[in-house]
Amino acid sequence: MSVTRRRLADGPEGRERFHFLVQWRDRHGIQHARMFATFEEAVGYDGAVKAGRVARDVPTRAVPITFGQYAARWLRAKQRTKRSGTSTVYECELRCHVLPYFAHTPLVAIRRRNVQDWVDTLAASGLAPATVGHCYRAVFKSVINTAVLDGLLEVSPCHRIEQPEPRPQRFDPLTAAQVTVIARQAPECYRALILVAAACGTRFGESAGLGRSHVLIEPRLLAVDRQLDRHNSCPSPARTSSCAYAACCGARFAPPKSAAGVRSIPLPDLALQALADHVERIPPAPCGLLFTTPTGKALNPANWRARVWRPLIHAIPQVPDTTTYHHLRHTYASLLGDAGLAATEIAARLGHASTGQSEAYVHPYPDPDEGKATRDAIDQALNGRPRDGSPAPVNTPMTRPTRP
Repeated sequence: MSVTRRRLADGPEGRERFHFLVQWRDRHGIQHARMFATFEEAVGYDGAVKAGRVARDVPTRAVPITFGQYAARWLRAKQRTKRSGTSTVYECELRCHVLPYFAHTPLVAIRRRNVQDWVDTLAASGLAPATVGHCYRAVFKSVINTAVLDGLLEVSPCHRIEQPEPRPQRFDPLTAAQVTVIARQAPECYRALILVAAACGTRFGESAGLGRSHVLIEPRLLAVDRQLDRHNSCPSPARTSSCAYAACCGARFAPPKSAAGVRSIPLPDLALQALADHVERIPPAPCGLLFTTPTGKALNPANWRARVWRPLIHAIPQVPDTTTYHHLRHTYASLLGDAGLAATEIAARLGHASTGQSEAYVHPYPDPDEGKATRDAIDQALNGRPRDGSPAPVNTPMTRPTRP
C-alpha cells in the first residue's frame, strides 16, 4: 500500500498539476487503486485502508453494506442454530437497542468512539449494566466479529470499550418458612410446581415439562430430559427431530438448556409427597404432562409469572417483592452448599457443566448467632487460647518475647 504522486499536464500559466494514487492489494492478491486530487485526501484514505475502516477486498465503487443489512443476515444465522428463546433475545436487543443507532451506518464507517458513545448512551438511559453488557458483547460485538471473519472489516472497532460496572446485589436465599408459605398460598394446581423447584432445583421449563414418566418412585429420582419450549415452537429446523409436540395440551418440548441438563435428581420426601397429592387431585394431561392451566393447556411462562407468581409474591409480606421463581433454584443450591455437599455434586444436581457456573447459585445463609462463631475463632487464634480451655502460653502470637 502506497501513495504515489503523478504529474499531469501543466495548467494555465504553466502551473504544475498532480494527482495522487493510492494502491493496495486485498487478501487474494488483487490490486486496487484510487486517485485523489489532493495529497491530504490520499493520505487519509490510505490510513483508513490500513486501519480496516475500508475493506481491502471490496471494490471502492461498490455500495458499502450497512450495519443493519449485515445484522439481519447475522440474525438469520442465529435463528437457524440457536434456541428460540436465545434468538428471540437477540432479535429484541438488536431491534430496541442496537439498530436505532447503527442501522444505516456503513460497517466500514463505525469507529471505536461511535461504539463507546453508544454504550455510554445505553448506560445513561437507565438500562441495567447486565443488559448493556449483553447488548454490547452478545449482539453488537458478535455482529462485528462475524463481519471481520467474512472479510468486510479489517480491524474491529470493539477495542477496550468501557462498560458500566454491575451493581453489587445482596442475595439472601429463601428460608424453609418462606418456601412453605409460598407453597401454601399458591393455587392448588401449582403448589407441587413450587415445591419441586425448591426441593429439586429445576428450572421453570424443566418443572413445567415434567411428565408422569419422569417421576421414578422406586429409585426415588426425578428424571430431567426435556423442558417446555417457552415460545411453543421448535428453535430451529436443525433441532426439529429432537422436539416433541403434544396435541392434547399444545405443549412443545425441547431438550434441556445444555447437555449437562439431562440428569437424575434425588427426590426428597417433600417433593415426592407433593407430586403424589397433585396427581391425585389433578389428573395429568393425556400426554402425561403434570402441570397445566385450569383449562388443560401447557403453561406459558410469561403469562404464569404475570397472573400467578407476581400476585402471589406481592400478597405475602414475609417474602421480598423481587423474589422470582428462579430464586427457588438458588435456594436449592444454597441448601446443598449449607449442608456441605461438594461443588461437583451441586453442579451435577443443577445441571451445570462446571462448578464455576454453580458458584453464582450458592449463597450463605445468615448467621443466626450474628457472627459469634467467627468472633470466637478469631479470638481463639490471636489470643492463643487452646481449645481445651487450659491457660494460654506465654509467647502468644500477640505477645512477642523481648530481645535480650
